[in-house]
Amino acid sequence: MTRQTEIRYDDDLGGMAYPFLPAELKWAIVSRPLGNAGQMHAIYDAPPPTLRWVKDDKVLDLHVPGLDTETFLARSGLCLSMERGGYTLSKRLSRVMRPYRFWGFFDVAQVAIEHSSALDGRLWDGCGLVSRTFVERLAGRPELDERHRRELLRTRRFEVTCLHADGQEKGHVLVVDDLAVDFLFPAGSSKGELALAGNQVFIGLVPVHHSDEMCLDIQSLINLHPFFEEKQLLGWLRDEGELELVSLNSKYPPIKISEFDELRILGKVVG
Repeated sequence: MTRQTEIRYDDDLGGMAYPFLPAELKWAIVSRPLGNAGQMHAIYDAPPPTLRWVKDDKVLDLHVPGLDTETFLARSGLCLSMERGGYTLSKRLSRVMRPYRFWGFFDVAQVAIEHSSALDGRLWDGCGLVSRTFVERLAGRPELDERHRRELLRTRRFEVTCLHADGQEKGHVLVVDDLAVDFLFPAGSSKGELALAGNQVFIGLVPVHHSDEMCLDIQSLINLHPFFEEKQLLGWLRDEGELELVSLNSKYPPIKISEFDELRILGKVVG
C-alpha cells in the first residue's frame, strides 16, 4: 500500500533539482495517497500547505516555511488559472514541480519559440521540434558532468516542458539540425492554465530512450488515429493476442484429460 512520503530541500537527488524550489526556501513536499476514508482524513487534517496539487493516485503538499500561497506564487512567477478545473491545473503543475537534470531559465529574447499553423494540430498534438543548437547551449551548463553532457548531446528525442507568459507546452520534441528557431510547436499548443510571469522562459528536457517494444493503452489507441488506420491497429492487436497465446501454450503445455486424472489420483492437484 502506498504510504506518506516526504522530499526535502536537503535530500540527495543525484545531481537533479527542483527548478522552482531553490534550497534556501528550505521546502518540503509531502505526498499522501488517495484511497480509503482514513487516507482522505489524513489529507483533510494535514496542516495547510503553501501549494497543493494532485498527481495520479496521490495528493502533494508543498510546504515553504513563512510563505503562503500568494507570496510563493509572486516569488516564483507562477500564474495559475482554474478555468478548466483543479485536475487540469494539477497536471500543469506536476510538470514543473518535479526534479530535472537538464533545465534552465532564459530571458524571453534568448529562446525563439514559434507556433506554426503549418503543423497539423491533430498530428502534432503533444509533439514539436527543438534545434540542436539549443541542446548544445543547454549542454554548456557548468554544473553538468561529462557523462550527462554526453547523454544530452546524443539524445534525439526529449520530453519537454516549456513555460512562459503565454502558458505551457508539454510533450515530446525531436532534435533537428538547422532549425530556424529553438522550438517549433503547432499553433494553439500553449496551455493557459499555468504561465510564467515576466520576461523569463523555463525549459526542462528529459531524455527519451527508445525501446524495441511499444505498449498501447486505450487512450493511445484512440489518439494514434489518424497516424495509423483502424485496420492497422486491429491487426496489431490480433497479432499480439495470437503471440500471447503461443507464448502461454509453449510455457504451459495443454494437459490432456487422462494426464489430469492421473495427477489427481497421485494427489498433486487438489480437485
